[in-house]
Amino acid sequence: MRRIPVSKFNMIVVLLLCSIVDFFLTIHFVNGVRSYTSQEITFISWIAIIELVIVMICWRKMTNEILSPFVMVILASILFGMGQIFGWAFKLDMDYLDLQTYIPAIGMHYVGDSLIYSLDGILLFILGGAISYTGKNRASINLEDTEKNEIDKNAIKTVSTLLLIVSIPAFIVNIWNVLPAVLTGGYSELYTELNSYSQVGQFIPLLAGWLPIALLMKYALYNTTRKDYSNAAVIGIGVYIVINLFLGARSGAVMLALAFIITKQYLGTPFTKNKVIPVGIAGYFGMGILNAVKNVRLLANRNLMSVLGAFSLSSVIGSFLGELGWSMSSLSWTMRLLDNGSYYRHGESYLYAFTAIIPNLGFWAEHPAVKANLGHWMQSSLGRTTGLGYTFIAETYANFAWGGLIMMFIFGFIIGKIMISVTRDTAKYNYKATLILVMIISVLLKSFVRSSFSAIMRQLVFTVILITVLIDLVSKSYQRRKQGSIKA
Repeated sequence: MRRIPVSKFNMIVVLLLCSIVDFFLTIHFVNGVRSYTSQEITFISWIAIIELVIVMICWRKMTNEILSPFVMVILASILFGMGQIFGWAFKLDMDYLDLQTYIPAIGMHYVGDSLIYSLDGILLFILGGAISYTGKNRASINLEDTEKNEIDKNAIKTVSTLLLIVSIPAFIVNIWNVLPAVLTGGYSELYTELNSYSQVGQFIPLLAGWLPIALLMKYALYNTTRKDYSNAAVIGIGVYIVINLFLGARSGAVMLALAFIITKQYLGTPFTKNKVIPVGIAGYFGMGILNAVKNVRLLANRNLMSVLGAFSLSSVIGSFLGELGWSMSSLSWTMRLLDNGSYYRHGESYLYAFTAIIPNLGFWAEHPAVKANLGHWMQSSLGRTTGLGYTFIAETYANFAWGGLIMMFIFGFIIGKIMISVTRDTAKYNYKATLILVMIISVLLKSFVRSSFSAIMRQLVFTVILITVLIDLVSKSYQRRKQGSIKA
């Protein structure tokens, strides 16, 4: 029986101790009727920040990595799941998005309970990831792995070229259709236009989404051998991000930026300490740009000058945290709706989510995946005309109430098993596995943390799994060809 590394043991102990503290916190505060005061919300926020800082320090010691795919999942979960704790603790101005003063009022009872549930859930999510951690290192790489990696790299070169050939026309058609609508009608017209595609045309946005994946692959393959190719890929990624920001699709732009950072960190030139300040400054300006996009994306007849005119560096951090952390409202509203007579799903939304991979080709009046779209259910129940999004944390509660915390642990274990399968030490010896993680961050992370479970299914099957299978097929073809040439 293999011994558990000391760093992993310490990590698990710290998480269990934090969970015990939160258990008593939950017992004390959650009683079904409490209306939390602002001081109590601030107190809980500080508890959460202290625990999360300690946990992330221990995670750094366990994995010997500051920046990794699973850390990005954790940070995204924190920011979207309860990001306003930083605003509440440090008294930052989050303007009208502050959930304590948000109109229409959610109610301090549900804000407080949501905060505690999110804290409990995220800690259990990290615990699941920590337990799944195996700590692979370069020493576990053998000659056979190295040879297979070279074959995989050649396969990825071929597949990435095929993806470019397919995705560039789809991207042009997609932009040609949505850009005029968004310019004249604002961001809300983006989804109106996407929903107007025919039953066959609905695949155009999906194919267009392969473009940034192909560009990330090209950058990963050529950043050390062909600077002209890798620079062209970086320019393409930058243009894609700018276009998404201009359309108002901020989350997609941010996730692509994160995917590029991981690609650079694992398969390119890692960030060094002397780049911390420039990256921090760029991040600060980036938050300002995201806030500007938020302020103008609903405007009709906007242009680039509209975005530049809305750009401001005042209250950047507060506005950024308020915007992302506002997603916790989906959990608060879910709690309120369930208290007022709606039913718990008991796993129903997860089961119906798998039907999302079936295209809507007119076989039914209402696609069964609609029953898995809890964001749509919440919007309809609240009588809202615009989408409110959802979170995976809220979905665990919508299915199992406080028992959903067990699902948070399960999610953490499964996602940890996938996302920690490659480290910075082993990434360059396993390009295929690393680029699968890059794909997950690029196309799935946003939907995972900011939507219902059903939102990830189509992208999971028709992007991540399909491209992975294609790489495997091409790789096996090259392997057979190599073996044939050796025998000859």
